[in-house]
Amino acid sequence: MTATRQNFGKAWNVLAGMITEPAFDPTAFGTIMGARTARERRRNTNPGSYAERIADSLLMLGHPVLGRRTQLADIEAVSVPMIEAFQRQLAQRSRMTVVVVGNVSEGELRAKLRSFAGLPVGNYTAPVLQPLAPAASPKVLVSDRPGSPTTYVSAAFAGPPVRSPEYWPLAIGLAHLRNVLFQEVRTKRNLSYAPGSHLSSPLGIGVGSMSVSSVYPDSAIEVMNRELQKMRQGEFTEEDLNDSRQVYITGYFMRQMTNGGVAEALLNAHRSTGDWKTAFSYDAIQQVTKASVQAAFQKYARNLQVGIVGPKSGVTEKKYVMGS
Repeated sequence: MTATRQNFGKAWNVLAGMITEPAFDPTAFGTIMGARTARERRRNTNPGSYAERIADSLLMLGHPVLGRRTQLADIEAVSVPMIEAFQRQLAQRSRMTVVVVGNVSEGELRAKLRSFAGLPVGNYTAPVLQPLAPAASPKVLVSDRPGSPTTYVSAAFAGPPVRSPEYWPLAIGLAHLRNVLFQEVRTKRNLSYAPGSHLSSPLGIGVGSMSVSSVYPDSAIEVMNRELQKMRQGEFTEEDLNDSRQVYITGYFMRQMTNGGVAEALLNAHRSTGDWKTAFSYDAIQQVTKASVQAAFQKYARNLQVGIVGPKSGVTEKKYVMGS
């Protein structure tokens, strides 16, 4: 929740009531379900998102958590009694993590936390998730859309977990690669509006990705593959890497400019690594070197799983075999 200081008490009472005494109005539930099922039916109509989903599905296939994709039938089966039972299962103090950032004293916060005293303690412990296994070989899957003027490409590979010392070298390296792709693919060759690369961390598990949309996909992917190989071979300078790191750090701090941004960072750090201090990783980012970036790319940026959505006639599949 977000509240002004003068309304913090009232807002907290509403939030606590939603957890301790939830109400599930059938009419509101029907409206929400209608919107949610409609969104699921439209999921694959966005070609960029669909290409990303294909790549992620190829990469995560077989993982006990990330490999499970919600289907329309799963959503349609949800009922109010099912939600009520699930909420009762979740409402345990051992499952709760409360992060408050703002002008609130410790004494006031402790008093507010008594709102949850009536909940059972439970015996929940956070599970240790199985790492995402690297793909054994590169794969390419094309969803043919003959009438589309643009082809959308997304490539994914297994990265290190957030708690790994290799996480920040790969994150900074992919941020640098994104800047290079912008210059090489968009600025110099005008092959795409927004090529990109980044490292995400669903549930604390690293996933590296590259993406591009283009009317000349073969040409664009050749450039991207070449630049990926340069990262693996160390064909970039410490100076250029440092420039990209400074841009990354600026965005890193901008995301923590507000109380809400800091609260989100603290929660994500605790949930992903078990240590809220990792929300403030400036020192680790500063310690990233060219050698550590190259090593991370050599280890992780291999056997990319590639999803393509667009006219199959314009795709030479062997050109999309990346990181082999």
